[in-house]
Amino acid sequence: MKKKGNILIPVFNESKGIEEFCNLIESVVPTDSYDFTITLIDDGSVDGSWKIIKNLKSNLMNFRKIKLTRNFGHQSAIFAGLENNEEDFVVIIDADFQDDPKYIADLINKWELGYKVVLARKVRRNGEFLKKIYTKIYFKLQNKFTQFTIPKDVGHYSLIDLSIVKSLSDLPEVNKFLLGLRAFMGSEVGYVDVIKNKRRYGNSKMSFKQLFNLSIDGILSFSTLPLNLIGGVGVAISIVTIFYTIFQLLNTFFNGGDFNQLNVNLLGLLFISGLQLFSLSILGQYISKIFYETKKRPAFIIEKKIID
Repeated sequence: MKKKGNILIPVFNESKGIEEFCNLIESVVPTDSYDFTITLIDDGSVDGSWKIIKNLKSNLMNFRKIKLTRNFGHQSAIFAGLENNEEDFVVIIDADFQDDPKYIADLINKWELGYKVVLARKVRRNGEFLKKIYTKIYFKLQNKFTQFTIPKDVGHYSLIDLSIVKSLSDLPEVNKFLLGLRAFMGSEVGYVDVIKNKRRYGNSKMSFKQLFNLSIDGILSFSTLPLNLIGGVGVAISIVTIFYTIFQLLNTFFNGGDFNQLNVNLLGLLFISGLQLFSLSILGQYISKIFYETKKRPAFIIEKKIID
């Protein structure tokens, strides 16, 4: 009996390329050795993507087509697919052609060796120079802030075993961050080196603002270090203030300099006020996450589900 594989594709406004992308997947995956299902999650597309998805057919693969009621975001779309998985493994891949489906067979081969998680590690990225720099900075910061290591140069393109998929789906969190939770599981990880391509159609669906918000989410979800840093900065400022005051007093006493208390106080007040506002913004981020988690609203709502 063949093992079953699930190719999970979150979709947002990919009408120009989604049919071509599914055909490409069909042409490169080992359908003679595995029974494949392509799971397409329409995350509130407004360009007619769902109409195309509904009409997709294949003689070699099955389709699981899920339409969300609105745009819930990339992470929610991925977990909508994971929570509806029934296969032995899931390959997560984006629909913009940047993740090349030709590596899926290599991911499966690593899985067959016993790895529960297999990551597509980018050895080269064609295009998007600024995003490449930003990503490198993010991973360095993320791994300094968290108590476990999130592998660098990897994205969502990966293979995850059914046992890990179930564990991810069972986590009680509402707002889930796949890259962090995938590493949090602690399973032995295999790697396949890949080259990331340029987007074939249209522009990136994730702006730098969205990427930045996702990065902040990832850091705050797995670390309380920013809160500890507030206390550390406060202590440092107190020490600097004490030494600066002593310096001014000694300068006045020995050199006859002017000790302008008003300027010192004003400067200190402005600096402390700025620091307090910054500290409050960090606290606000944590409190907002608690606020949304306690509401227990679903991360996504499914409008339609079609099995072909």
